[in-house]
Amino acid sequence: MVQPIDINDTLDIRIRLSDYRVVEKGIEVDATASIYKNNGLAWENVLTYYYRGKYGEADDSNKQSRPDPVQNGQVSGQFRIKAKNGFRFAMLTGDTNGIHYNSLYARMLGFKGAFSQPLRVVSKCLQNLPINGSEMPARLELFYKGPIYYNYLLTQKHVRQNKSFKFDVYSQDDDRPCICGHYQAGASL
Repeated sequence: MVQPIDINDTLDIRIRLSDYRVVEKGIEVDATASIYKNNGLAWENVLTYYYRGKYGEADDSNKQSRPDPVQNGQVSGQFRIKAKNGFRFAMLTGDTNGIHYNSLYARMLGFKGAFSQPLRVVSKCLQNLPINGSEMPARLELFYKGPIYYNYLLTQKHVRQNKSFKFDVYSQDDDRPCICGHYQAGASL
């Protein structure tokens, strides 16, 4: 977020799609949603969608950077995401994909069971970071690496770097992070 948004503000919302990028095992497309207030950027969100398949040779010239896992980070917290509100959260957000509330359906698609929408986990991650105040603008980058199954013990680790935090979330019995994040207060966009 770059500047606060008041309920009475008149906003201009713009959404655009990038050209696709051919990557090793599929393609990626960025969807950027921007909110402008008084002709100035107030908020921006970039989602990268990945589509598995064979689309030709990977083009490494426009390869997106990926964060390295946090090494020797401090434990920020341990928590579990409970399954009981998965359907309610799906209805609230519009993300009604059955993999978030129906374990049978998720197993039919090759998963261990139903798993949480990433936003539910990220909100908990931000609560666990020792963020002081709400210095604007702030930048939050997230990389979803794998599913976060309900009722699994999650461990969040972070490393502080001035006004920024790199953090990873690990699910029980997995030494690879399922979410890698970077939060920076006072970031320039």
